[in-house]
Amino acid sequence: MEIKFKILTFGARWNSDTAQLGDVLRHMFNGYLPKGKEVAYYESVTEALPEFSTRFQGTHTVLLLADTSDYAHIKSLLAKALHLQLQSLPEIAKNTRNTIGDFLSGSDEMIAHCAVPAGKKIFCLGDGLYAGFAVTAGQQNLILLPHHKDRTVTLLNQQVIPYLNAFYGCRIPTDLSCRYYAGRLCEELRSYDEKMGVSGTKTSVFIRNAAEKIPGLLPMLRFTPSAETRGKLPPVEYAANLSIAACELEGNPYGAAMTSAFFTGTEVTVQTEKCVYLAFTDDDDTDVREVRSVNGEEISEFLNRCTEELFKFALEKVKAMHKKAAAGDEDDEPVALFSPGKKVLLAVLTVLTMAVGFCASYFVTDYMIDQREAQNAQTGITQSAQDAE
Repeated sequence: MEIKFKILTFGARWNSDTAQLGDVLRHMFNGYLPKGKEVAYYESVTEALPEFSTRFQGTHTVLLLADTSDYAHIKSLLAKALHLQLQSLPEIAKNTRNTIGDFLSGSDEMIAHCAVPAGKKIFCLGDGLYAGFAVTAGQQNLILLPHHKDRTVTLLNQQVIPYLNAFYGCRIPTDLSCRYYAGRLCEELRSYDEKMGVSGTKTSVFIRNAAEKIPGLLPMLRFTPSAETRGKLPPVEYAANLSIAACELEGNPYGAAMTSAFFTGTEVTVQTEKCVYLAFTDDDDTDVREVRSVNGEEISEFLNRCTEELFKFALEKVKAMHKKAAAGDEDDEPVALFSPGKKVLLAVLTVLTMAVGFCASYFVTDYMIDQREAQNAQTGITQSAQDAE
């Protein structure tokens, strides 16, 4: 059975994020989309109406991606057209309130986030924001999702694609967006014959596994020993030191690092908020970014998402350096001014305020947590999260 998908986007303003998301979607559903107009863009539902019905002809699944700024309006119109009654599900509403606070019943805020049709397949992250859903008729699916650079891809990978695979019996991989960014990074490094150092932290196994799926990428990555010990260092400074070491140990032009997870408390569950720090070092400075889990996100899903974010982060920084080199450095500022100490300081200042809440947290080997919990269940021995450090 040949499965055909179509993607319609409503209300999204055209910018670099929109273009990038479109490229990712085309890559994720390559082979399932019609050629020529794989992702159709409309400023409004009204503009799309003349073509709307024809989009469903000969199509198994239509993905409707509505911009978050107009999500409540489009969700209401869709529900009215399909004679669906929207209601606030208690669990989603609870998560929404935990994220944004109280909201009025029947308000646009409620509709945008936690209003869904009863009895339908629901797609929503643990923060309760911008819930989507699927409506089925025979072998056809109509799926509403928010159009958002990160949220859309996360929902597709973690919830929508597994649903479609089960529904149609197809085998769409759930890591295609990660492969997209890894592939782009490979092309960028290859074009300049450059290598990137990667700190050999315990979570670097996720980076290596993802790189192995991209022809030619693994030889461009230099996995360096992770000799840096965290001690009492703040997590941001620790991540920065790891990437600097990965950059300088073998004279690589770039260095990257992904830490294990910081979290509060003594137990790790899917409800525990976890935080991973990504760091990237080039000739100019070191930048550190924070990735937080969402409520209900499994550990493996979270670390896979962090891996994707690292490839995306590295691609952005490498492209920026190449663009700068092509334009010429007008300041003629010597690289020596950016010593490792100053690089760390720049990184700490970048996200210091975000990291404060996790500075006193435990530091764990996240990719081993599932194995440890399984072992605990068998032996009946409860281990401290600090023991896994």
